[in-house]
Amino acid sequence: MSIQKKIINIYTCTQYTGRIPIAIGTKSEVPRMSQSRPAWSRAGMYRIFQFDGENYIDLPFYAQKEVKQIMEKKIKVNLLILSLFLVAFAVQSQELPQPKVVDPAEKWNAPSDAVVLFNGGNLDKFESVTGGPAKWIGEGDHFTVNPGTGNIHTKDHFGDIQLHIEWRTPTEDIGKKNQESGNSGIYLMGKYEVQILNSFRNETYPDGQAGAIYLQHPPMVNASRAPGEWQVYDIVFKAPVYNNEGMEKEPGRVTVFHNGILIQYHVEIKGPTIAFNKALPEHATKGPLMLQDHDNKISFRNIWLRELNL
Repeated sequence: MSIQKKIINIYTCTQYTGRIPIAIGTKSEVPRMSQSRPAWSRAGMYRIFQFDGENYIDLPFYAQKEVKQIMEKKIKVNLLILSLFLVAFAVQSQELPQPKVVDPAEKWNAPSDAVVLFNGGNLDKFESVTGGPAKWIGEGDHFTVNPGTGNIHTKDHFGDIQLHIEWRTPTEDIGKKNQESGNSGIYLMGKYEVQILNSFRNETYPDGQAGAIYLQHPPMVNASRAPGEWQVYDIVFKAPVYNNEGMEKEPGRVTVFHNGILIQYHVEIKGPTIAFNKALPEHATKGPLMLQDHDNKISFRNIWLRELNL
């Protein structure tokens, strides 16, 4: 192997380890360096020695000019690569679109780009799952499950979303135990349930309490308030993706904040949960937001969502 190839190999190795600088010294410099008793080793027509804990290369005088040219050429190439990278980065930064401006809101109200599903008044954005108008009871700024009338869902269908919904379990359920106390559910795309339950001093199975992805993922913590108090879910949902053959390519995922506390983070949806709407297409990319009638008088208010493209 030529001196040039050896120097290039050593230079390349040391350059990427970032620990072994290379010094090209004249013959007169070697004795000065040798005063520290360097450890010498011979490697072909050059020697590698150590000085102050680092490695250096001592070359015959006739080879130093050639190696210096190699080094200078590598430095120029590296500078050129760096310049091209900086230019490409600047061009890319100029081509990035400006983020859309969204006006934030105060006190959990809907931002400017939200789809408002309910903020008082009627239930025009909802309908009965079995057809016809929603038969739940509107009460000013909120509405309440009318037990026995069945589930309701939105007329519009959605995929990836950020959802805000406020809910309250009734005081009349205090004293009821387990799944009988303040039970309902929010079904993303009509299929994937985020559980609603009175979980304030009401023990039940972990993946069935408030904030659970029902029978799939228990919440990380129990952030429940007492019956009669309003509670908040903020949910980020990424819909599942299917290939042309209808096979799941990417699973759905959910992140949930309960009363401002993170309880689910990017968890994988393992297929539809119990009591989903079986009338919906199996491999749909969008679906309605469904609210469950579980024979408890759960109330809802301030429901809005933002359509996303995750």
